[in-house]
Amino acid sequence: MIRRCLKYAGIVTGMSVIGMVLLILVYSFDHPSIGRNIAHGLQYVPTEHWSAYGVFGMFRGALLDTPTENTMLRTAALEQGKSALMNAVSMHDYERYWHGYVLVLRPLLRFIPLPAIYVLNMVVFYALFAWMLVLLGKRTGTAYAVMLAVSFVPAFFFLIPLCMQFVSVFLIAFAVSVFFLAKERSYETKCVLFVVAGALTSYFDFLTAPLVTLTLPLCVLLAAGLYSRKEQTARSLLRETLVFACLWAFGYFGLWMMKWIIASLLLHRNMIADGMGQMLTRVGAQSRNITRTQAVWMNLETYTSEYLSCLILPALAVNAIIAVPVCIRRPQWMAMVLVELMPLVWFAVLSNHTAIHCFMTYRMLVPSVFIMLAMIKECLSMVSGRAAHD
Repeated sequence: MIRRCLKYAGIVTGMSVIGMVLLILVYSFDHPSIGRNIAHGLQYVPTEHWSAYGVFGMFRGALLDTPTENTMLRTAALEQGKSALMNAVSMHDYERYWHGYVLVLRPLLRFIPLPAIYVLNMVVFYALFAWMLVLLGKRTGTAYAVMLAVSFVPAFFFLIPLCMQFVSVFLIAFAVSVFFLAKERSYETKCVLFVVAGALTSYFDFLTAPLVTLTLPLCVLLAAGLYSRKEQTARSLLRETLVFACLWAFGYFGLWMMKWIIASLLLHRNMIADGMGQMLTRVGAQSRNITRTQAVWMNLETYTSEYLSCLILPALAVNAIIAVPVCIRRPQWMAMVLVELMPLVWFAVLSNHTAIHCFMTYRMLVPSVFIMLAMIKECLSMVSGRAAHD
């Protein structure tokens, strides 16, 4: 156990060193075209408010986070008078995040403008999405692939690649899922990859929908029966699910903590205290005068759209009713229910952040809705099987 813990700690430490070196390298070069493309791109991303997308602006879930897009473009620019090292650490006084996206953004801005980057995002996003669905269909049958695709529809999936702020977590989630579905992997390989997935999420993400990189791979592993133990009992599946979740959290929070430590050492400021203070603010609900239940509801409402929120309680009731017989007859589904509930726990714990940013955090519900649809299918199969037996 100690050796394994040291191994995972070494992975996170190594990724933090590699991540910092790459950031220094990407800030070590400059070209006039980068500045021109940044100036041109800032015209598309106003800072005053979140932007609605055309006629879909009537839906809260269709908002684009243009203020953060603006921040990302400005962060990609060099700060004059600072070394590559200081640029990589200070990030325009936004030190608590890694801002790993600049590894991709700065080189791309050397050659293409912001609209072309969005086109490239779409190509990569849809290619990985389709690849994942095809592999899932081969492993489980077409129905599961269709249900996963359907669960993305209320989340305005076509807007995800049109916002650099949104796309990174889904690309990571798709890539990890494809890796698991393409070939049988050992238990230790899965453990390592969940640590890496959590760390990559911390490196690239701005708290958009981070849990997707955990729950979506868990969904495909469970749906495809790819967990490591031959005897897939409820206890073994629950244990393995919790192990993977803890390893993801270790990678996620571990790499974040490494950035605070590095920034504290190089900037001679207590970035650990600053980061912890920001974390406590995100966890609290006082500044928004809302309860944790309301934070959960706002995200559920955003997924269904404010105009269909009347369906939420009936859907939750049906889900709870169906879960009981399914879990009794198929104990392995208890692990699926655990994964399904993870986003609701996240919304409740980080209530401040998920209430303010429910227009993007709600997408963490996509794997949960997929599980609900799969559970309905399983229940119908049980009923039809019993009817045929009678």
